Order: sequence, then structure tokens, then C-alpha cells
Amino acid sequence: MRFATLVTTYADELQLNDTLTNKMCPNAGNADEQTHHWQSIFARPIVHRLNQAAPGANLVDIDIPYLMSLCPFETVAKQTKSHFCDLFTQQEFEAFEYYGDLDKFYGFGYAFGANFYFPGNASAN
Repeated sequence: MRFATLVTTYADELQLNDTLTNKMCPNAGNADEQTHHWQSIFARPIVHRLNQAAPGANLVDIDIPYLMSLCPFETVAKQTKSHFCDLFTQQEFEAFEYYGDLDKFYGFGYAFGANFYFPGNASAN
């Protein structure tokens, strides 16, 4: 972690152009409204189930996408199925996939800059 902090700090000081982050582009999209709305729907029952199974974990909605991401990351790193995968159902992974789809569609895809209807979006026509 110390190395990553050092590299990030050094890169920030040099004001390097990092093509891996959308923060470099003032016109980059933002899908926070759509992803947060969907996250509140699909993550809530998972949070409840995991908090019951692990008292004191105190998980919240935002933790779920990070935990679900550990399944593929650890699976690839260890070259065998991660135990994190067993925490979630196929249906929950499909909901997580949709979460990613919303992020790309509204943040960078065809909906970028458009006023598409999204449930809960008061600004849509």
C-alpha cells in the first residue's frame, strides 16, 4: 500500500495524463444517480443476509459491489474459484452485472449526456 501511495502522490505532483481514469476528461460522464439507485435495490437484501451471518460486520450497500468484485479478482489471482463467490447467488451476480451495465451505459455509453428516463430520476421528462 505504501508503494501505491508513493506512486500516486508522485504522479499527482507531476500532473501526468493517466488514461486509466476518467477524471482527466472534463466531459466524462457520471452514472452515480443510476448506479446508486440500483445499488439500493439489489444490495439491500444482500447486506441484510451477510450482516445476519456475520454479526458486527456492519456492511452497507456500497460494500456489496466491492465484495462481489473479489470473486473474479481472487479467482484469477489464485487460478481457482474464490470462496468469495460462494457468498452470492447467480441471481445476485446478475444484478451486480446490471449495476456495471448501468455505470457504462449512463457514464460512457449511448445514454451519456442524454436525458433518458430512469426510475427515481426526477429530472427526466
